[in-house]
Amino acid sequence: MALGREHSEKRDFIRMEVDCEVEFRPQGAATMEQGRGRDLSATGVSFFAERELPEDESLEVRVLPVRPGVSPLHAEATVVRVEPEGEGHSIGCRIDRLLE
Repeated sequence: MALGREHSEKRDFIRMEVDCEVEFRPQGAATMEQGRGRDLSATGVSFFAERELPEDESLEVRVLPVRPGVSPLHAEATVVRVEPEGEGHSIGCRIDRLLE
């Protein structure tokens, strides 16, 4: 089926599927927790976590790539979507600020 001119990309940035470790820490928490990366774009990241996070929660997030030579993404993010999935939750976040 060919796509006509009426088809338009709804996202401003391409979203890439990823399968890598994600570390996250809610604001005020002492330790990082583990998750599994799902996808990543210039403005957001989604990952699987065993526990539910509240929407609007501020997080420190590290996306740890599996390829050598690729730098990890380290950012402040805000939870914008939480959906139950199997034995955990799919978490979608908006990237607010990149960290060093």
